[in-house]
Amino acid sequence: MIDESEIHDVEAYVRLQVIENARFWQRLGGMPDFTGMRVLDFGCGHGMLSLDLARAGAVSVLGIDLAEQRIRYAQANVAPQAPPGCTMRFECIDITTIPGEGLFDRIVSKDTFEHVGPIDEVLAAMVRLLKPGGEIILGFSPLYYSPFGDHGELGVRVPWAHLLAGEQRVLAAFNATNGSAYRRLPEAGFNMLTPRDFRQAFERSGAQIRSLRMNPAAGGGLKSAMIRAFRLLARVPGLERYFTVGIYAVLVKPARTAPQAAARAA
Repeated sequence: MIDESEIHDVEAYVRLQVIENARFWQRLGGMPDFTGMRVLDFGCGHGMLSLDLARAGAVSVLGIDLAEQRIRYAQANVAPQAPPGCTMRFECIDITTIPGEGLFDRIVSKDTFEHVGPIDEVLAAMVRLLKPGGEIILGFSPLYYSPFGDHGELGVRVPWAHLLAGEQRVLAAFNATNGSAYRRLPEAGFNMLTPRDFRQAFERSGAQIRSLRMNPAAGGGLKSAMIRAFRLLARVPGLERYFTVGIYAVLVKPARTAPQAAARAA
């Protein structure tokens, strides 16, 4: 795998994430209160959202990601910035391998679920790791079938160009950039799931869907106006997958009923 610094300016990318974090919370309707909470940041990348959570009052933040280079960056540059009273650490680990249950009050994930392969397994792990009544807060884009769902791999700023080019050309471009030899796009991190696929996965997870926003706009300007137009076009039968750029959701693990709590105590 090619060193990330050979692909782009890492420091510039990290600074961009600070801006994107603010938009992330805006699309969710505002940043919740994390005071006193234990939080898992799934797909933490370089760790800037984890730092947001720590500064928002969390007593502990665990950031996990499968990208070793990004975890090393977070460990070296972000973990030392943890505010007093918060333990913040970063690990390169698969969420499905974390033992135990009821470890976290909230699990947050930004711009990761469009890459997740075994989505049912990941959601099951999240529900297991949450305390009863805990929340999963998700926001991710762009979905593969949306206008720029190849994440810029083709280097062509033409909407839906990657769909016209075909999966093999997108895969070839990704392998060339990253020095990899994947044979299928899902192996390279493009899960190609549709909005319907995500909704059904959320429903299967055992968590309750508190809110589900398709194409929420952040701020004003041309981009926000375009997203609002996409929101309308996505309602046309057959067009949802092509005009749904982002999904923002809050899922809640059901609280134990009295009989369940008594059974566990016994």
